[in-house]
Amino acid sequence: LKFTLPESKRQESFDQIAQLKQQQEQAQLQEETLFKNEVKNWLATVPDVKYKALQGQIEINAPVSQVIATLLKLKSFITSDSPKEILEHVIYEQIQFFTEADQQAFNQCLKGDIQDFAFYGQSCTKSPSMFVDHRDFIFQAALKKIDNEFVMIYKSSTENVPAQKGAVRGTILNSGFRFSETQGKTVVKQFTLVDPQGSLPAMIYNSALENRSVFLIILKKAVAGEIKLK
Repeated sequence: LKFTLPESKRQESFDQIAQLKQQQEQAQLQEETLFKNEVKNWLATVPDVKYKALQGQIEINAPVSQVIATLLKLKSFITSDSPKEILEHVIYEQIQFFTEADQQAFNQCLKGDIQDFAFYGQSCTKSPSMFVDHRDFIFQAALKKIDNEFVMIYKSSTENVPAQKGAVRGTILNSGFRFSETQGKTVVKQFTLVDPQGSLPAMIYNSALENRSVFLIILKKAVAGEIKLK
């Protein structure tokens, strides 16, 4: 990354999780739909936010530790060498850690020992239309266990970093994942609420929002070994 966030943002990243999780749980879900015969999808409204949110849900036949480790391998460092299934939707994503302890906790998570950690980064999602700019985001986030769930939630940081060339800086209002395990199976809920900023037709926004659930399908395939990770 070409920027750093101050360590003071670390605690803020942890502190915001409970509030953002509550906002997700209180979102007004609309009629359930089935995305690509795999993901349960709900468009949702959030008080005082004009943009629709999306909640997707999938069940994966694996323990939560394996699912989280796989997600971190898929999502944390997306480059041109990442699986093509990811690169169809994301141009890049890079993260950095606030402290060495966060780095060590992340490394333990990759081994299946899930621990709390905070991080920040930059990502760029691919536009579904050649006539609309890609969207670039600066975020801070954390993974934390709350009650019976592991929760990893992202929110935009106020850091003033130039957007990627050919992209518009969007704002992540509340996005991330919640994981719960029952009898060796893991339910993953993905919540997406963003302000795309700039000019974006509603049809394009809704299409991009719905396509977020593709990642849950990619995650399930990666856990099953159908997508190879480096």
